[in-house]
Amino acid sequence: ASKDLSDDLGLPDPIKNLSPDELCFLWVIGELCSKPPISYKLDRLAEMMLLSVEILRQVKESKYEDPARTSPIAPSPRSFLVKSVSSSVLDVPKSTKLLTIASGACLAALLSDSQSHLLKACKKESHWTWDIARSLRIPFWLRSDDALKSISEEIAQTKYKESMDVVECALFYVITGNMRMLKTVAAADRKTSGRTFLQFVTKYNFSSQRGRMAAEKNAFSLLRKRKYGAAAAFFLLAEPPMMKSALNIIVTKMEDLSLALFVARLIKANRSSPGAINNDLTIGGSNGFSLRGFGGGGGFATMGQSVDIENDEPDTKYCDWKPELSIFCKDLFQSHAIPDHVSDPCLQCVDLLWLDRPNDAAMCLVGTSFTDATKSTTAHKSCETMPLSFSNDACELLNETPMELYTTATARVVSKTNAIFDFAVRPFVVQKLHLPRQVKWFASLSASRALYRRGIELPSMVMLPAIDTDDEKENSKFEDQSGDQKSTPLMPNNVSENTDTSSSIFDSFDAPPQKPKAHALTSGQTQSPIFDSFHVPPQNLKVP
Repeated sequence: ASKDLSDDLGLPDPIKNLSPDELCFLWVIGELCSKPPISYKLDRLAEMMLLSVEILRQVKESKYEDPARTSPIAPSPRSFLVKSVSSSVLDVPKSTKLLTIASGACLAALLSDSQSHLLKACKKESHWTWDIARSLRIPFWLRSDDALKSISEEIAQTKYKESMDVVECALFYVITGNMRMLKTVAAADRKTSGRTFLQFVTKYNFSSQRGRMAAEKNAFSLLRKRKYGAAAAFFLLAEPPMMKSALNIIVTKMEDLSLALFVARLIKANRSSPGAINNDLTIGGSNGFSLRGFGGGGGFATMGQSVDIENDEPDTKYCDWKPELSIFCKDLFQSHAIPDHVSDPCLQCVDLLWLDRPNDAAMCLVGTSFTDATKSTTAHKSCETMPLSFSNDACELLNETPMELYTTATARVVSKTNAIFDFAVRPFVVQKLHLPRQVKWFASLSASRALYRRGIELPSMVMLPAIDTDDEKENSKFEDQSGDQKSTPLMPNNVSENTDTSSSIFDSFDAPPQKPKAHALTSGQTQSPIFDSFHVPPQNLKVP
């Protein structure tokens, strides 16, 4: 099928034998070379993240379909006994989840020192949506809670404009604590559900026992109707929010760990203290709705002030970042993220960095995986294995059959591309993490061996000195398992700091070898030959 497709397209001889997946990837690379992404003010790790984002976009835009599959698989017939459920994007099951960027790109973005500029570069669409935020894994790598809040408010605005249903966007307003805007949007909703919701949020004080019981009752009612996103929003309306019930719905029913982390982080940042819910000048007392969002003709409500997340404030550098998580965020990472990412070293590294365990995170990059928050297994051979090629026969990425692993040809290409990207980004990530020289060398040698085993000799040799010639300041910083203090990397006791170590044989192919400098001899001191320990004739001593 690949040969027939190549003949039909009139491809040149060197690429006629490529598989359709390889041709799709080759087209993506050609598009990126002709229209490279703008990487102004981005550091190297942010540029790698942007590269993964652009590859994902180009693969989606290619609309690539498997030539062998002439027609899509027909969905199984639905029983008449099963009730129809909401078509909200928040209720999409995990089996049909969106394509995502590479895990290594997510790790690189977390370690980047230019996250605000990276966020601008990633946002090519006019507005943020949850589909875009989830495909970019934003809750896992964006360190700023303020930027995360702005994204949530923009997602809520976009969602309301698409559905014109306040219940659909309620979750993203509730987690930001912006009840004023939620009531304004509810007042603009002309549907029966909108008027009912407005009466509900203006009638009850959700910090009282009566208001909490009303929110919980409605949440269970929505849960029975399988409106999981709205049910989670009603659980979070209570003050304090019913976090355990809401997160349980998102993780178990919606099967969306990214959304659960998104909710947990914003609730901690915006609802952790009394009075965190933002109520402005309102009608009907403290539980009324605001008129600030009203304007324009005909009395229609506007969406308020536009959200601006593209500020030029300096980013907090990764070395100065101290993760502060609530108990619910920690439980998500420990109970769900780490076990789910056991076969993904880069994502497990992200999880452990959020838990402030940099040593364990570094070990994930050199062959260690954690089956849960405490137990770990080691498989160093995995670091010496390069991802499989793009050929159609290479469908063993997860030891599953192609039909079980991929739902579309686009998903197959993205999965293979992400696997190669994760392998390629690992040496750069190791350089950013403040690790001992021995760990850096292990990671470099493992990647070099993997390249050599695939017949890529020159790159396997070139990458070796990249670890040896690092700045000495980075080699002297290593974070403790417990927290802030950093110690110098391990060094043998019999080696002094001023010892001149030999350079790698691959440091320079053109430069001549350096001659050792001769030390000046003091008066009356003769240089001993190197064969003094052998039997040689004794020197004649002058008799005074």
